[in-house]
Amino acid sequence: MKPLLILVSLLFSLPAWSDAPLAATYVLEGYGCIWHDEFDGVHCNENGCELNQQYWQFQNLNVNNEEMLYTQRQCTDYPDDYNYCIRDGVFSIHARDEGKPVRCDDVNCADDYGWPCESGTGCADREERYTSGRAMTKNKFEAKYGYVEVSFRLPFSRQGKSRSGLWPAFWMLDATINEGPGSCGGDSLDRSCENAWPVAGELDILEHVSATPDILFHNVHWDPGVNGPGWDHRSCDIRPIDVCSENMGWGGQIDRGFAIDWREWNVIGIEWQENSIKWTLNGKINATMDTTGEEELNRAMFPIMNIAVGGAMGGEVDIQDWTDAFIEFAYIRWYQKGAENKCDLQ
Repeated sequence: MKPLLILVSLLFSLPAWSDAPLAATYVLEGYGCIWHDEFDGVHCNENGCELNQQYWQFQNLNVNNEEMLYTQRQCTDYPDDYNYCIRDGVFSIHARDEGKPVRCDDVNCADDYGWPCESGTGCADREERYTSGRAMTKNKFEAKYGYVEVSFRLPFSRQGKSRSGLWPAFWMLDATINEGPGSCGGDSLDRSCENAWPVAGELDILEHVSATPDILFHNVHWDPGVNGPGWDHRSCDIRPIDVCSENMGWGGQIDRGFAIDWREWNVIGIEWQENSIKWTLNGKINATMDTTGEEELNRAMFPIMNIAVGGAMGGEVDIQDWTDAFIEFAYIRWYQKGAENKCDLQ
């Protein structure tokens, strides 16, 4: 279905250090908004506003050899070293160099939701030099199918010169996921726990590597179970197959990904229907995927926003100036076909 471009001439009043995003939305015809966050914030003071925790919660875990702790420090209470802040309708997640190795007791880590320290790479409370933020709607909001979009701007856009080491993402996980190796058979993933990742599927709407700022990535992770009880992780780069369109995935391949003007505000979306997915950037289709028969990619999911530091995709951390090491979001909106509009988007 051809997108209907709706341009809303509403500019957010922002501080001088940030350009105002244009609130543009590429809504599909016949779709109604069922859930959104315009990031007006709550519990505001002179330092900014907090993320609305009726919608969101923070999570601390570590996978992929990442090098940070995820905290719950918001600018209202931590004006000098926060990892989350809302100012004038823009939500930002900040990565920080703490200057020395720290542990959770030092930086007010978020809940680990079942990732005990004994779980190897899943160890949530460990010594790291960097901190960052991860916000998700798990147990707050989930939905199945629709058109989901966010308005965002990538790290270092104000600085105009990117640095390696950051891995910002906007993505979704199967709402039935049972997170934490401790709940699914120890250090290794075990399919006997039916909701272990990637039997619980993952849709990566936006992934970005700050070392290659002009490219963004789309991906999926799932386990179709074609080899019986064994672990059969599939994605568009680990085991690329014909259901993924060209340039999807990452896998360290320099010929993957899609062009983006990383210095500007952009609107990224996903049109998720039964048996098919389309990824869009500023109203233009980037990629498609046939998900027919893939149960793991056809169950209700919840959104996640985060910035990882280092790790398998983020790479070597080489950042001298951390003042611009954050991603910004102007809104997130979830629409469904034929749904009654429940959102006040004035």
